Amino acid sequence: MKPGMTAPDMRDLVPKLREIGFRAWDPLGVASAWEDGDAMADEYDSHLLRAFSAAANGRDAQAICALLRDAELQMGHEDGGSADRRAMVAAALLELAVRPPG
Repeated sequence: MKPGMTAPDMRDLVPKLREIGFRAWDPLGVASAWEDGDAMADEYDSHLLRAFSAAANGRDAQAICALLRDAELQMGHEDGGSADRRAMVAAALLELAVRPPG
C-alpha cells in the first residue's frame, strides 16, 4: 500500500475505493446490490487495492488500466470490459494516491 498508511487511513480508503469501483467501473453490474448495502460491497476490493497500490507506487495510468483489464478477464469478461471505464478508474485512483484518503 502507500508507505506510511495506518489502519485509520485504510478505513478511510476502502469506502473511497468502493465508490470508485461501483460508480465508475462495476464490470459485474452489481452496483445496485452495493447501494442496497448487500454483501457484494467487497466484491472489487482486492482488485481496487491492487490497482491503488500500483498508483501509489508510481505506476502510470496505462499500467493501472492493464491491472483492471486483467481483473475483468478474471471475472469472466472475454473482451476485457470497457477501456473508457478503466481509464476513468485509473485517473481516479491516481488522484486518490496523491492526496490523503481522509
